[in-house]
Amino acid sequence: MKNINEYDKRQLKLMYESLISFEKSHIELNSLVGNLEFLLSAMESVEADWEEKFLREVTTLETINAIKIIKESGEEAPEINNNKSKKLINNSLTNLKNLIEKELMNEHQRQLWQNMIDLIESYLKNESQDFYGIVGKLEESLDASEIKDTILINQWYDFWTPLETLRVMEGNQVNRVKAIKKLIAMKEFLIEHR
Repeated sequence: MKNINEYDKRQLKLMYESLISFEKSHIELNSLVGNLEFLLSAMESVEADWEEKFLREVTTLETINAIKIIKESGEEAPEINNNKSKKLINNSLTNLKNLIEKELMNEHQRQLWQNMIDLIESYLKNESQDFYGIVGKLEESLDASEIKDTILINQWYDFWTPLETLRVMEGNQVNRVKAIKKLIAMKEFLIEHR
């Protein structure tokens, strides 16, 4: 979601707080599901792709909760063992937190993300020949951003590691065509996730 308004940011923060409350056993699963669904419906602007991913995880939680309620009532319910149930819940919680964290990137983080794009642009436009320095500054910017989204960080490193390999092997004497190809891939990733 681009340019999230303050109202929607509040809903996202409340969603995140609900997830943390559940992890700390302050609320039950059924309350968590209700909170997440209510807060999503309260949002003013949600991209369809994000909403689909969000609802997929909430549906997993809702299904596990429904099975638990049915079993507690003494009725026959689908079998799901505790370990599998816990694993599904934990996976959904992690995915939901990552979805929300990505949307809550703060202005400082957005600026550092944009700085990475600008660094790459300077090399692509031939304004800088310091490939070695640019690759190092990319990682410095990521570190300074203190982004907590582990999935996003792992994806970032998937694009950065080939650049670092080139930097270590060839330094500023790098094959420019190879460098540009890898920098363009990194830039496209950064643009997609800003």
